[in-house]
Amino acid sequence: MQRIRQICVLGGSGFVGSAVVHRLSNAGYDVKVLTRRRESSKHLILLPNVQVVECDIFSDTALSGQIHGQDA
Repeated sequence: MQRIRQICVLGGSGFVGSAVVHRLSNAGYDVKVLTRRRESSKHLILLPNVQVVECDIFSDTALSGQIHGQDA
């Protein structure tokens, strides 16, 4: 059974998403946050294990490229 380590979060820069990202980071997961505007996610960049990536989630090609290799 594979252990989940890398988690991709859509909507992670919003109110609820930020709380989820904080908890995942504190639990030791590697978190990739996909956002339309990286500038709106500055508060997440400082968290350990968090990578903020600007991405058009409505583009199948862009989205599949970002979630490739993620466990969840």
